[in-house]
Formats: sequence, structure tokens, C-alpha cells
Amino acid sequence: MRPIIIGVAGGTGSGKTTVAETILKRVGAERIAYIPHDAYYRDLVHLPHNLRVQINFDHPDSLETDLLVEHLERWRQGEAIQVPIYDFTTHTRTPQTRRVEPGRVALVEGILVFAEPKLRELFDVKLYVDTDADICFIRRLRRDLAERGRSTESVIEQYLNTVRPMHLEFVEPSKRYADVIIPEGGHNQVAMDMVVARIERLLAWLTDKSQGSEPSKKRTMRYTFLDTTHRRVNDGKLASSLSYTGSSIAQTSELVGYSTSQNTGLDDDRFDAVGND
Repeated sequence: MRPIIIGVAGGTGSGKTTVAETILKRVGAERIAYIPHDAYYRDLVHLPHNLRVQINFDHPDSLETDLLVEHLERWRQGEAIQVPIYDFTTHTRTPQTRRVEPGRVALVEGILVFAEPKLRELFDVKLYVDTDADICFIRRLRRDLAERGRSTESVIEQYLNTVRPMHLEFVEPSKRYADVIIPEGGHNQVAMDMVVARIERLLAWLTDKSQGSEPSKKRTMRYTFLDTTHRRVNDGKLASSLSYTGSSIAQTSELVGYSTSQNTGLDDDRFDAVGND
């Protein structure tokens, strides 16, 4: 049975890493192979440091995506892969790598994972984390100061010169390829409950398949999750039109789910609607 690859995209500071970490924590890191796209930044050891910092790290060319595609294809074929370990303070790859064993589900996360066609085509399920730009900038500022040895001035300059322009050119347009859009990332508890539940079901589906049993067939649908700043339903229930095989999908004060009648590209119930067990 072919393993499943889930892609998680979104702007810098949107909360996509929190989404990935929440999934790994709740589903079990031992059950999912985690592969961050930013581990594949090109090694700039051949450049002096003053030239390294001038590289546009928010452009697709700054990443060795072909190597990631090769690794994912080998992983899907049942091979273990060696994921690079990148040092963001020196803009170089370390001599060490991280071994990722073959498994049933892989989670690939990064700002540009939907912007690269060869990489995007490998994803069976695509999640996009959508967060307001001011929140994203504040999160990035805090991260770069605390974890990457940057100054406030350098973070602001990079944001204005490369981060924001590249987001508008590459990241934001890639949102249209998503199967699921999650506002506020891992902080959206209701959305995470639904995503985690579906991944658990996906793993159960793969287990059934590997054991030769035949899971029931259900239609797969595309869902967008909107917080209540976009829409409110006063009675706490979705409209009757938002139903799935006859069962209404519950709505809370944090989230609304609705179908756009698009297929995820899966031919079964690997990532179907919540409340349909």
C-alpha cells in the first residue's frame, strides 16, 4: 500500500510549524515522518558571511527542492532517507543528517511547499495555514531574535525586502492548491481536532488496507475552515445545506467548515468529513 504524504504550507510565522508539531504530538511522532522543507536550504559554506546574509531565503531558488523530491520519492518506495540539518545562524548545512525511516504517513512543512509543482504533486493532502500578516511578522521577529541570532533591524529589513514580496509572489498564490485552509494554525483548537481526527482515520485506513480488509467507501471533499470573524451562525449549527452523507457537521464559536465540492485527489475516505465514523 502506497504511503501518504501530507503537505503543510503557509506564510512565515503563520503557525504551520505549530500545526505540524501539534499533529506529531497528538498522533504520535513515531507514527509520522516529519520532514521540514527548510532543512533543504542550500549550503552557503562557499560564501563569506557578508554575502550569505544577502541571499533571498524566501525565494524558491534558495532551497534544494529537487533533493527533497528525490528523498520523498525514495521514502515512498520504502527507503530510509538522510534529511539535512541546517544551521540558520551560519546559513550552512551541518555535517550531521537526520535519518527518517520509511513509514505510512509523512508530513512535509514549509512556506513554499505548494509553490513548487514537482513537490506539490507528491502531496496526497494539502493543508494551508492562513494568519493575518501583522501576527506573522510579530511571530517571525520573536523567533529570529530568540533562535537565529538576528537583530531587530535585520529582521525588519529582510521582511520588507524579501519576505513580504516573496509571500505575495509565491506563498499567497499557492493557497489555491490547498485541500484544507486553517486560520491561526495550531492555535485553532477546533480545526486541529478535525485534522488530527482525520489523520487518525487515515492511519486506520492504511492499517485496514495492509491487513487485507476493505474499508467502507465514502466521498472525499474539500473543506475550508473559517473563524467567526468571517462568518457567524447564531444557533451554533451549520446550515442544513452543509451536510455530509446525511449528517450535519457541528460548528463551534471558533470554526465553520464548508465544502467547495472539490475532490482531494484521493479515491477513498482517507481524509473525509468529521463526524462520519
